[in-house]
Amino acid sequence: MSFIRRIVNKIMDTEDLKNPVILQNRTEESVLIKELELLKSSSDQNLDRSLIEEHLKLAQIGLSGEKNVMYELKHSFIPMIILHDVEISIDDFHAQYDFIILTHQFIFVLEVKK
Repeated sequence: MSFIRRIVNKIMDTEDLKNPVILQNRTEESVLIKELELLKSSSDQNLDRSLIEEHLKLAQIGLSGEKNVMYELKHSFIPMIILHDVEISIDDFHAQYDFIILTHQFIFVLEVKK
């Protein structure tokens, strides 16, 4: 069954929705964090180490915030569908959403900042 069809079935009550359901969850480590760690360990003298370390710290803090929000969403008693780290691209336009939460009453887009 396709990803979109699973979402439609959940929302249209063809499947019971009684608890939080995670249909998309990106649990792997952030690509940005991996790339920053590679840059940090690079021997290139032209790189600004303090700037790399600052960006790495901010990326790790952001990932920690997303993990905290996912924990709270998973352990809530609200019947909802959780989509995590959704990327949408149309032609040259790109968007990334931390969370899209779907219930029978509303669609909620959540951007996490910590």
